[in-house]
Amino acid sequence: MPRWSPQVLDVMTARQTQDRRIWQEWLTLYLDHCRRELSPAELAELAQALEQGADGAFAAQVTTRVATVSRPLVDFIATAPSPLATELVQNAVLRLRACADSA
Repeated sequence: MPRWSPQVLDVMTARQTQDRRIWQEWLTLYLDHCRRELSPAELAELAQALEQGADGAFAAQVTTRVATVSRPLVDFIATAPSPLATELVQNAVLRLRACADSA
């Protein structure tokens, strides 16, 4: 395993932090879209489906409307690297449930 200098490690850490922030900003945009288009019950449905797993079976777990509106969100999460995808799903579930409960 290569030994990285402290300066290289600082740059790598800063880059990872910046990348994670960009992913979170995009997540916010996709969640805002879902919030505008879906009812509180549909938001709760989406949160539950995401929690159970955003994979090929996702569309079968939700109504057609929820699947259609949330498709960009689900596709976005699917493109994230594995550890980050898990974090994005957890964040999305918490935020969708909060929106559903506050309405």
